Amino acid sequence: MKALRVLAVAVAVVMAGCGDDGPPAVAATVGSEDITSDRVERLTNQWVKAQTAKAAESGAPANIDREDAAKQVLGFVIRSVYLSQIAAEMNVSDNPSAIEEHAAEQVPAAEYESAGWSKTDLEQSLRDARLSKSIGEKVFPKVAVSDLELRQKYERSKDFFNQTWQIQARVAYFDTPEPARTLKERRLTGEAFDAAARELGAKQAGSVGLVTPLTPLPQPVLDAVAGLSAGQSSEPVAGGSGYLVAVADSREDKAPVTFEEAKPSLLKVLEDEQRQKLFFDWFNKRLGEAKVKVSSHYGKWSAENQLVS
Repeated sequence: MKALRVLAVAVAVVMAGCGDDGPPAVAATVGSEDITSDRVERLTNQWVKAQTAKAAESGAPANIDREDAAKQVLGFVIRSVYLSQIAAEMNVSDNPSAIEEHAAEQVPAAEYESAGWSKTDLEQSLRDARLSKSIGEKVFPKVAVSDLELRQKYERSKDFFNQTWQIQARVAYFDTPEPARTLKERRLTGEAFDAAARELGAKQAGSVGLVTPLTPLPQPVLDAVAGLSAGQSSEPVAGGSGYLVAVADSREDKAPVTFEEAKPSLLKVLEDEQRQKLFFDWFNKRLGEAKVKVSSHYGKWSAENQLVS
């Protein structure tokens, strides 16, 4: 009996050693930079939780393959890390605008949870988008756009060119409403607005550039700007974890824009679109040639397809 007990213990120890002890410390290595499994597991857990909640709300089965989800998440992180490495290699820095620096703070916590994201994740995604654009401009400074493409883009964008106003706006962000009200009462524009905002403890203050009804800004910001006359400041607007005040440095109410008038701005938009397509192909080729090593716990790296399989 004693011999049987010893044998049973030995078998148990061997079987335990053969089991999966969980993810390793490092999920993947890109060049000389490690991607921790903690990061991958956190993102995967967030995504799976969000998808499970959505399925429960709709009454549909979740049908979530967590292993596949982890592979997709790891592939996303590998791309992000390599993008940062290329940016450093090419001396391309991230230069967010005042509004971009605080865009993530304007998203309610519930929306992050439902999307499976965190504030940090959104900030990283926005940073990646800016870096992609900047690198694309450096690699492909000139791209070709035909008149036919310009005309087609104009026809698809009639709503944009029929917009009725445009405002050069500034925005200041505060943790509490009191200093925001004080700033509004001072009726300042331009750099004086920025200086007063900082004096009152603003987290950030500065120009958001030319704003129109179709500018992709958080809705509270767009609503605050829309009704302003030149030189007028908005009431404090709650957004995310704080309050903002918008001011109109200038306002122009305008007639619809003709095709000829629109061509310069359309050309820039189409050049950016073409450039991003070229950048995407260029980046994938570079990533396929990069030194990427993935832990067998998650799968293996496919250099041909630039993903974890």
